[in-house]
Amino acid sequence: MKKALFFLSALSCIIVFSCRKIKPHDLPNNGSVTKLHCVNGIKDADEESIDCGGSCAACTFVTAPCTNTVNNVSFGSGFPSLSGLAFTSAQITNGASGSYYEIEADNGATTLRFTFSSTTIVPNQVFHIVNGTPFSSDEVAIYLYHSGYTFNGSSGDIYLNDIGGKYVLDFCAVNLWTWTGSGYSKTMTGNITTN
Repeated sequence: MKKALFFLSALSCIIVFSCRKIKPHDLPNNGSVTKLHCVNGIKDADEESIDCGGSCAACTFVTAPCTNTVNNVSFGSGFPSLSGLAFTSAQITNGASGSYYEIEADNGATTLRFTFSSTTIVPNQVFHIVNGTPFSSDEVAIYLYHSGYTFNGSSGDIYLNDIGGKYVLDFCAVNLWTWTGSGYSKTMTGNITTN
């Protein structure tokens, strides 16, 4: 009888101490439920941009420090003489090109090309202009072809947003240079919006 009583006492202790409360885990986003299409890295469902807008969290856009007119580009002084350029939406193309993503505006006299580091771009961010090939996901190369001159972007930023399914690029006083002739430099400010 003593053995049975001892066994029941030991079993009771094991049960009591093994049933202690475990601290619950914290839920992400303070317990709110996120729709799967809002975190998949793809613009789908009713999203306005990748994983934002519609039934997802509101999109956060980047704002350029200058105000631009849609599809117009202006230039600072310097040779060769370039005045304002205007592009129609039909003159703007975008898409993967080899291992890069390119947005290009071409009005017949001038071509302006933005080359990003991969075949897809993540919008609503600032891209830094590099002189040469872009390697990082936040880099872009700029090329301007006009009257036999090829200008390369040398410094500045591109503010790229996805608004209503269109890529909107704004840039303010971006520095361009060319080795054609005696080596000229210019600044460029403007907006390119894809169709």
